[in-house]
Order: sequence, then structure tokens, then C-alpha cells
Amino acid sequence: MASKKSDRIRRQLEAYAFMAERCAVCWHPKFVKRFNKTICLHHIVGRRGLDPHDHRNLLPVCEECHRLHHDGDSRRELTLGHILTAKLEEDGEEMFDLEFLAKLLRRAGLKEDPKPLPAWVTEERVKNARLLTSRPYLERD
Repeated sequence: MASKKSDRIRRQLEAYAFMAERCAVCWHPKFVKRFNKTICLHHIVGRRGLDPHDHRNLLPVCEECHRLHHDGDSRRELTLGHILTAKLEEDGEEMFDLEFLAKLLRRAGLKEDPKPLPAWVTEERVKNARLLTSRPYLERD
């Protein structure tokens, strides 16, 4: 039987994922039926430390970007530095907290700083921005 704490954490994570409208990396919209991609939450520095489920350690990403980050692909690189840039863009400078992320790992800093997103991400964003404006693909209530 699941504990009350794990149920609470699961509900918080589900709520945070539900609020996300698109992948923070490639901007793939959440409600596009045609491609059937779902948005999941990526723990930027893993699930260790004091409060790994804090929103400052979470980034909504599509399944494809999540897989690329964890499994790697030499043609479509997605490093920690790229993930940090997406988080910075998503949250803004006021909410972006590198110090908090480092503290989760009990370190003074992370192994990478935010770095410019690769060209393939920019290309995907352009494509996916078009999807958002072409309403026929959006699910309707």
C-alpha cells in the first residue's frame, strides 16, 4: 500500500505535468492528437537530495526529448547544459535556481552551465510553433 506522502507527491507531479502546455525543449504542444506525444516531467538533477520533486528541479518535456537526454543520440544531442537553458527560458531568471539544483546533489555547482540549444531544437521549435497555430490538429472538448 502506498504511503500518504508518496500519494501526495504523485498528485503534485501530476498537477505540475497537467499545467504544462508544451515540451520546454522542442515546444511540441501537449494537445496535438496527430502525433500522440505526451508530456512527462524530467528531474533535472535526479531524484536524490532534500526535495527532488520541487518545481525548480522539474521540467516538462515530451517523451522524445526525455529519451534523447537520457539515452543520447550523436545527431540530436541534448545535454544537461541544454536542459538548463530550457529551464531558464521556461521559468525566467527570477525563478531559475542553479544553486538549489547543486544543493540537491550536495555540491557547490553543477557539472555544466546553461548552454545554447542545438540547431535541431530551433528547427523543431519552428515546426511546432506552426502546429500551435494550425488548429485542425488540436483536440477539442
